[in-house]
Amino acid sequence: GFARYRCQHDAGFFTLAEMYAKIWADAGLTISSTDLNRIAEVDRSSWLYRNERTLAWMRELKAAGYRIGILTNMSPEFAPLFRRHFA
Repeated sequence: GFARYRCQHDAGFFTLAEMYAKIWADAGLTISSTDLNRIAEVDRSSWLYRNERTLAWMRELKAAGYRIGILTNMSPEFAPLFRRHFA
């Protein structure tokens, strides 16, 4: 189910909680909204780590005069959390 729905979530068609609800429903299972929201929160949190090697490389490139940007398939739901966490 994850492979079936993740790209649609990343494209903004539905939230993480809705994605996981679809996965559980496809499996014929039910899950409480509390557990569903907790699973979605763990998923979101799993992407909030700093890759220090990549950051160091980006700093070196910037110091050498290169313009730095980030290209991502981040869902619209995740973008505000990312901005707050990495401000």
